[in-house]
Amino acid sequence: MPAVAPPGASDSRGAPHLEFIDALRGWAFLAVMFVHVQPLAPLPEALGGLGTAANYGVQLFFVASALTLFMSYESRINRDRRPLAAFFLRRLFRIAPLFWLAIPTYTWLLGTAPRAMAPLGIHLPEILATALFVHGWHPSTINAVVPGGWSIAVEMNFYLLLPICFTVLTNLRRAVAACLLAFVASIAVSVFARRWLAGAWSDQLISDFTYYWLPRQLPVFLLGFVLFFLIRGRAGARPSPGLPAEAIAALLVVAALVGRRLPLAYFWFSCGFAWLALALWRRPAPLLVNRLTRYVGQVSYSAYITHFLVAHLLDRLGLGASSAGPSPGLAVARFLGIYLLCAAGTLVLSTVTHKLVEVPGQELGRSLIQRLGYGTGPRVAQAKPAPGAG
Repeated sequence: MPAVAPPGASDSRGAPHLEFIDALRGWAFLAVMFVHVQPLAPLPEALGGLGTAANYGVQLFFVASALTLFMSYESRINRDRRPLAAFFLRRLFRIAPLFWLAIPTYTWLLGTAPRAMAPLGIHLPEILATALFVHGWHPSTINAVVPGGWSIAVEMNFYLLLPICFTVLTNLRRAVAACLLAFVASIAVSVFARRWLAGAWSDQLISDFTYYWLPRQLPVFLLGFVLFFLIRGRAGARPSPGLPAEAIAALLVVAALVGRRLPLAYFWFSCGFAWLALALWRRPAPLLVNRLTRYVGQVSYSAYITHFLVAHLLDRLGLGASSAGPSPGLAVARFLGIYLLCAAGTLVLSTVTHKLVEVPGQELGRSLIQRLGYGTGPRVAQAKPAPGAG
C-alpha cells in the first residue's frame, strides 16, 4: 500500500510487510504462552498480575490482525478481479488447514470426556461446529475441541465483517466512533446474554463465553482500524516523536503488576497495545523488534496452535507443579526454565507445521484464486476485460 510507506519490506502480493507487526505477533504469542506455562510452574503471588495480563496477548493478536487486514484489503481491492471472493479464500486457506489438523490431534490427545469448557463432552456436533468455525456462538463449543480455539472462531467470524467495515469506516473519525459504539454495545449485549443463559450453564462457563465471543472482542479489532488511519494519516511525513516504545511496554508491565482488578482491563490493555504499535511504527525499537521476535511472529499462528501440545507433553513428563511450592526465588527460576523449554519445543514444532502445513495451504489458496480468475490481473485487462475474462 504505497500510501502508508512504513518501515519494512514490501510484499509484492499485497500490502507492505511490516516488520514491527511481525514482532508484535511474536510478543503476543510469548504472552499467551506465559499464561499456559504458569499452571506448570506457578509464579509467586506478587507476580500474579503478569499472568492475568498475559491473557491479553490474544487482544494484541487481534489489533495486529485488524491493522494488516485493512492494509491488505485496501491494497488488493482495486487489483483483484473478484476482491471479496479472493479475500475470503485467502483467509480460509490461511487459517483452516492447520486448524483442521488440530481438531483430530487434540481430540485424540485430550479425549472426549466432559471438562470445564466442554461440559457435555466432545461429540460430533462439537467437532462439526468447530470445523465450520461456528463454535464461537455456543457456550459448550466455543473453546471445547481445540484449546484456545475461541480466538480462531472470533477471527474467522470477524472476517465476514471486514468488507462492511472497509466500506463504512472511511476515516479516523468514523473508526473511533465505531470502536466506542462497539465497546458500549459489547458490554450491553454481554450482560443481556449472561442473564439469558443464567441457569442453563455454570456461572463460570457463561462468564467465559461472554468474554470470548465476537461481540465482546469486536471493539479490539476496531482499535486496529483506528491504528490504520493514524498511520495512514501520517504517511509521507516524517514520523513525529512520541513516547518511546520501550517506555510504553514498561508502562504496560507496571499496569499488569498493579492493575489486575482494573474493570474491562482487556480493552484498556488493547488501547495500550495500539499505542505501542504506533510507537513501533515511528521507531522499531531493537529491544522489541529484532530477528528473534520477528521470527516468532512469522510462525506465531502455528506456535499458538501447537504450544498447548508442548505444554501438555511437558506436564506428562512430570515437569508440572508439585504439591509443595518452592520459595519465591526458586518458583521464578522454575517458571523460567519450563517457559524456555516450552518456547524451544514450540518453535521447533511450529517451524515444521508452518513449512509443511501453513505455507502449502496458502500456496493452494493462491493457486485456486488464480485458477478461478479471482486474483490479480494485468491493469489493462482490469480496465478493459477481454470477453469471458474474470
